[in-house]
Amino acid sequence: MRSTLLVIHILAAGAWIGASATFLFATPKLRKAGHESGASLMSVYQSMGRMYYPPAAVLILVTGFWLVIDSSVYGFEDSFVAVGIVAVVAGAFLGIRIFGPLASRIQGAHTSRDETALNAGYRRFMRFGVLDVAILAFAVVAMVTKLAMQR
Repeated sequence: MRSTLLVIHILAAGAWIGASATFLFATPKLRKAGHESGASLMSVYQSMGRMYYPPAAVLILVTGFWLVIDSSVYGFEDSFVAVGIVAVVAGAFLGIRIFGPLASRIQGAHTSRDETALNAGYRRFMRFGVLDVAILAFAVVAMVTKLAMQR
């Protein structure tokens, strides 16, 4: 059972960080490809914010909690567990409060061809994108190294 939970946990985390890293890489390229491409990218991002990231986050949390509850070695007091929980909560916060509204504004700026709003929106999108990937990467490092494990 533990192996199955761990596989699901790792696949969900990989799906999340992979999608985030892909958007981070693709966004500047599609921004330069024109208004239709940029608007489409933001539309896809908004759809993923509703249908892709939430199930990944739920799978990560459920399997993570289950792994801890089922473990005789690790507990909720372990630093790496707290880092994982904070990473999922931070990612959800960024998605709901930053990325979703920002993607909507950028899509609107593409439609109206407002270059000033586009430039500001994309700069903000990329900054938070780097932050998101950094948080996720730190969480992966914390999980793999069992950050500050002192038992």
